[in-house]
Amino acid sequence: MSEIQVRRIDNFGRCVIPIDIRKQLDISITDDLGFVVEDDRIIISKISSSFNLEDFVRKFIVEYFGVEWEDAFVSDIQIKNIKIMLMNYVKKNILNI
Repeated sequence: MSEIQVRRIDNFGRCVIPIDIRKQLDISITDDLGFVVEDDRIIISKISSSFNLEDFVRKFIVEYFGVEWEDAFVSDIQIKNIKIMLMNYVKKNILNI
């Protein structure tokens, strides 16, 4: 078992997960975490998402354009632009913002 690392809860009820723990468990700022109470303990788990935007876009390119998976390259900039377009769509059409 690892050494206990103490963190204080702030005024908003937040508690920082130490960076070495986040690195060890490959937790990034966009990951979802699950919380379970067992006896007197809080168990925090990384929730793995099976959805990957890059893989989704590549699969679309393969199926729509009939190219090979290896040829369906999607750059980080393209993924960023797709995320922006999706957020704008959600804001306009779903959230009515």
